Amino acid sequence: MQEMHLKEYVSTRQGPQWDGQQGCLTIPKGHFLNLAGKLLARNQRIVIGREYDPLEACTASCQEAELPICHCSCRGRYHGGGRWMAGWAILEERDTRIGRQSWDWIVVTLSDSP
Repeated sequence: MQEMHLKEYVSTRQGPQWDGQQGCLTIPKGHFLNLAGKLLARNQRIVIGREYDPLEACTASCQEAELPICHCSCRGRYHGGGRWMAGWAILEERDTRIGRQSWDWIVVTLSDSP
């Protein structure tokens, strides 16, 4: 059911794919912000999971990046100066490990401030 609704938002031949090992739907990275924005326009809050490497230092190349793709220990907070999350408020956050991978899960809503 969710996959059918996500296909409405992700205009790509690849579309959302079920990752049985991770237990979630995944989308091509280039569609991440577009999909999150569309989902937040229709839902009060959404949950976003992002893989990260707790051993990878957050460097200037992360903090000055233009695109929202980040895998370092900052979990995307400082990535591109945090601009990719403009307009969002984080309500809750939880880190998990799935196999050898570290994941950061955030519950976000639209913020009141621009």
